[in-house]
Amino acid sequence: MILAGLREADQELEDWEFQPRTGFERSSMRAFHEAIFMKERWGQVHTYSLEFSADEVRMIVAGLREADRKLEDWEFQTRTGSERSSMRSFHDDILAALNRAEQ
Repeated sequence: MILAGLREADQELEDWEFQPRTGFERSSMRAFHEAIFMKERWGQVHTYSLEFSADEVRMIVAGLREADRKLEDWEFQTRTGSERSSMRSFHDDILAALNRAEQ
């Protein structure tokens, strides 16, 4: 879901709206996506127990939010591989954990 959210935010947002909507530069999100993708691709990620910085978690939250906002219901599961309700729940859980950690 993380990779799908980052990918869809990158694909769906126009250049002019990317940074204002996500809070991140497109190049930063692309580099982050690629770093996770390469670890998964080469079998280095099996349980997904990766450590992320607070900014990286914010990037994940932004990617999930924008994928949810931009994709139509009919294309959502095909493009992300997840049910919209599952992605929303995952987004909410990550955001709640981030908010608790920052308090």
